[in-house]
Amino acid sequence: MTWWSVQPAVEREFEELIQVARDAAEANPAGGSLELDPNVVIPREVTDLDVHHMPGCFHTEYAEDDVAQGAVYHYGTQVFYGGFGKDVKPKGDVAASIANYLKLAKPDFKPQWILDLGCTAGANTFPYKEVFPEAEVHGIDVGAPMLRFGHAWAEAEGIPMHYHQRNAETPGFPDNHFDIITSSFFFSRAIGAGDEEGAERVLPDAKAWRDHAAHGAAANEPRIPITTSCWIGTASTTTSRTPKNSAISTF
Repeated sequence: MTWWSVQPAVEREFEELIQVARDAAEANPAGGSLELDPNVVIPREVTDLDVHHMPGCFHTEYAEDDVAQGAVYHYGTQVFYGGFGKDVKPKGDVAASIANYLKLAKPDFKPQWILDLGCTAGANTFPYKEVFPEAEVHGIDVGAPMLRFGHAWAEAEGIPMHYHQRNAETPGFPDNHFDIITSSFFFSRAIGAGDEEGAERVLPDAKAWRDHAAHGAAANEPRIPITTSCWIGTASTTTSRTPKNSAISTF
């Protein structure tokens, strides 16, 4: 019912939504980017079932430059959260909580590069750019309609976000590239270990990634669910993407 409540409106505005996204991709007023790869391998945990019973899941396309799944997901989740009587916010509370915690807990930490795995339409990607405005924020997802919608949304908000259609098993970034890697409600949908193996290559300390992914945070630190996770490395203080040391923290 979450999705059915918004599908008629999305279908009614289908062509206009596509055109708005096309215009955003062409004009690019905020300076973000959208990289799509029609050859990306969509994993079977996405293709073989509709996650959260959303018809078409994250990846299905019905027309060229389709954004329908992104719109259904974005507006449908607002209906879902509204059903709990909470204050519905388009941008994700989860990411806002983590980003603001990091800023308060580690005031000297100045991330330059941030990656969100399984970013969908970007609701839990935006807050990292808002809290760390100097950082370059990237999101990857296998669903092209999600990314098109997310890019158009970001450009309309004036927020430069960089979206890539990629599988987290092969994120495609240089080793030790990111200062923060985060995910929100992603690992509950990831079946194999390939996502961890892919992401750990772009973090400075692979063991810390595996330990956190398997067990959560250290016993003496606040624990967060595995589906809402964040790993932070030592931010580079030079133009090189190799951190000054291999330190990494999880919380």
